[in-house]
Amino acid sequence: MQLRKAISLVAFGFLFIFVNFNLTFNGTAINIMPEFIGWILMFLAFAPLGSYMEGKRYMQWIPIIMAVFTAVFWILGIVKPELENPVVSAIQTILNIVSAIYWFIMFTVLEKLADDCGSNKSSTLHIIKILSLVLYIIITVVAFFIGEGNFGFMATIFAISGIGLLVLVIVALFVLFGLRKEINRSDIL
Repeated sequence: MQLRKAISLVAFGFLFIFVNFNLTFNGTAINIMPEFIGWILMFLAFAPLGSYMEGKRYMQWIPIIMAVFTAVFWILGIVKPELENPVVSAIQTILNIVSAIYWFIMFTVLEKLADDCGSNKSSTLHIIKILSLVLYIIITVVAFFIGEGNFGFMATIFAISGIGLLVLVIVALFVLFGLRKEINRSDIL
């Protein structure tokens, strides 16, 4: 039962981290699915993953740090939406890099869990792990250099990578919920 709970927390955390729904009030866009909630869910998934997180204590604390930073940026986006400077951009780039590393490790853990359950989703999780890292790197590099000229080309690469990441997120959600069902039927519990 703990692993089912962990997969649910990871799936919903993943959803909150990668999907943004914005509502606009008086010209201010408010994300009603704030990223920090996803990171809190990732923190809560650590304990139910049990032995799969053995030796990975940092995977418990990274979500807390990310939750704090993303909550601050979420609040600043509401209170001071025009705030954009090199320091904010640098911090967000660092957060993107940390997030990419975190998800690579998390998908490695989920891949091992799927293997232990005898799930055929293990290979799909492996592909998601690699593609998400590649797309994260592309998006981060392009976002960093987008102001350096050749805006049209960079914007196209950014858009294609962003769409690719969105499709990957949707596939990952289906795979995670499918894995959750398989864990329910598995004797790993």
